[in-house]
Amino acid sequence: MIIAFVALASGLSVTVDSVTIDNRRHIASAIARVTNSGTNAFDSVFINCAFMNSAGTAVKVGGALLSNLAPGETAFGSADVDISLVAAPVASASCRIGLTQP
Repeated sequence: MIIAFVALASGLSVTVDSVTIDNRRHIASAIARVTNSGTNAFDSVFINCAFMNSAGTAVKVGGALLSNLAPGETAFGSADVDISLVAAPVASASCRIGLTQP
């Protein structure tokens, strides 16, 4: 599993804690940890997650919305995608901060 870490000037960072595959329900999930090490609070933080096959090619994209992230806080979000039509199995995920609302 590939762990992604992105730091932004806003003080927000995101780490993928885990990727799970539910083959029975055809769902891949990435649990992302978002930390606010800056001085600004955020009403909402949207994260984008790319789900990749073993070759590192993105096969699906999903997202998660986190709310009320104060300075010094950490929040968790789950990005879930339907993998029923994906040809190659999902092997990892990489997430980044998308949009923020102060």
